[in-house]
Amino acid sequence: MHVKSRQCRLWRSLLVACRTVLNEMRSIENVVRAILREAGVKLGLPSRITFAGRVRELTGADAEVMAMVEPLLAILGVMLREFGKRCTKAPFPKSSDACMAVSR
Repeated sequence: MHVKSRQCRLWRSLLVACRTVLNEMRSIENVVRAILREAGVKLGLPSRITFAGRVRELTGADAEVMAMVEPLLAILGVMLREFGKRCTKAPFPKSSDACMAVSR
């Protein structure tokens, strides 16, 4: 029986964590879209980076809607910042004995 190296298991765990963060970010974005849709606002397809700015731009005059979406936008901002720090750069040193197919 082959046992994966520690580094391989760490990479796999990192991939699972990053995928989970992305899924949760998408879920929060969909909740914001639903709130806006109920308020009669169509958001369109902004990128993940411009999402919060576009939402604020479209709902700036509506205090009730902003009160609902602003906490969600703050959470998204933190998640996006942390995701950029932790999931876009290799946190572990590369090694020749690292697993070759981490995503299997």
